[in-house]
Amino acid sequence: MSRSGSWSPGEVVLFHYGGGGDDDDDPIRERNHRHLESAFRTMGCRLTVLGFTEADAATSLRDNMQDLRCAVDRAQGAAVVIDISVFTKRHLLMMLRWLDDCGLWNRL
Repeated sequence: MSRSGSWSPGEVVLFHYGGGGDDDDDPIRERNHRHLESAFRTMGCRLTVLGFTEADAATSLRDNMQDLRCAVDRAQGAAVVIDISVFTKRHLLMMLRWLDDCGLWNRL
């Protein structure tokens, strides 16, 4: 983000593990999340943080889709950054499928 210059996205969506379970406890991931959140806030970005768990990936992702759609809508044609750095392959594939099914590719 230090190389972004004056560019800033219209909206930023960060996914964050949470909700309990062994797969949710990772201090390095938590540190990285705090760093990203802080950096985007410092840039003055509108930030949406969506929580999810690996234990029930499909339900977790489905429960966040309305909030993700709202974030894309708020950007009003400006760039949307969706940080997927903590996604497992399963979450990534489901997210890509959902974006395609909802016709949102051209709005990101």
